[in-house]
Amino acid sequence: MIQHIAFSSYSKRFNDSLENTWLSENKENVYTYNEDPLCGFTFTLNGFLNLFSLMNDVYNASQWKCDHKELPILFIAGEKDPCIDTKEKWIEAQNFLKQLGYQSIQNHLYENMRHEILNEKEHEIVYKDILDFLESE
Repeated sequence: MIQHIAFSSYSKRFNDSLENTWLSENKENVYTYNEDPLCGFTFTLNGFLNLFSLMNDVYNASQWKCDHKELPILFIAGEKDPCIDTKEKWIEAQNFLKQLGYQSIQNHLYENMRHEILNEKEHEIVYKDILDFLESE
């Protein structure tokens, strides 16, 4: 029941009967994921407790200790990833880090990509951006 509550709404956004379609624009990736017995497992109750606790704590400033304000951060996501909710929420998350004191935040929101941006058809673009970020710092 908790698995259904936590994840079922994600695929509904894409008007597709394929389970877990929220993971990737690339249907082949979704089919592979759905057929892999090591993927798609149901979290334990403890797993959900930890996930929900993390989600609750991540935007609570008292849970953060910002010792390295100069730490460069690369914020990346697929624009169609339901986990970011909306572009505004994604930007709000970056602004939260700035409010905590982080000074160097770069971002890239990838068009036509969903949750697994490293597995999308255009994944080379993402890898290049990550490499460019690492080499620039």
